Amino acid sequence: MSLPLLERAREGGTAFVLLSNGEDFLRGGTDPASCQIPLANEARIPARLPGEGEQYRFHFDMTECIGCQCCVVACNEQNGNPADIHWRRVGEIDGGSYPDTWRSYLSMGCNHCLEPTCMEGCPVEAFTKDPATGLVLHSEDACIGCQYCTWNCSYGVPQFNAERGVVGKCDMCHGRLAEGREPACVHACPEGAIAIEIVNIAQWIMIFCIYHARKVI
Repeated sequence: MSLPLLERAREGGTAFVLLSNGEDFLRGGTDPASCQIPLANEARIPARLPGEGEQYRFHFDMTECIGCQCCVVACNEQNGNPADIHWRRVGEIDGGSYPDTWRSYLSMGCNHCLEPTCMEGCPVEAFTKDPATGLVLHSEDACIGCQYCTWNCSYGVPQFNAERGVVGKCDMCHGRLAEGREPACVHACPEGAIAIEIVNIAQWIMIFCIYHARKVI
């Protein structure tokens, strides 16, 4: 599915045009070409498929996120979701004390867990974990809308759509990935804060265990 709003905004490879002075521009004193900010076009998806013992996961750089929520809008447009359902969300984290305060943003989608609790709570096995990519996929055709998965998931990822009568969730736009294209949220981010990476599952588990062992100590 195309993203017409984003593609229209990105025509000519330009994200924004900044004008130092509107009057100068009208007089021809400002060259629009000198005011263009080129979009980042570096690869944000792996060049290969996951191998044995690997899977896809989201990589998020909080230092780059500006909280614009383009990822949220792109996700909803891609998946045809109503405005009150967000398979990707952006949260705010504030800290410090006046006058030295700070704010960061956290863009959150599905973690595509190694042991998905949404799968454990589904009585009709509407969830599957793709053995080739590690993505946790959901079948609307199998879903009966019982919402057990929404109670089981610690991150609030599966969300019930009352209009459709079924649950839905982020699937990392696996159809786009299969075509070598970025997921909608990745493609829409103007700062390149979201990317897809391949992770070694054994190393992922080891890092998780070390981190939690240190917390206990």
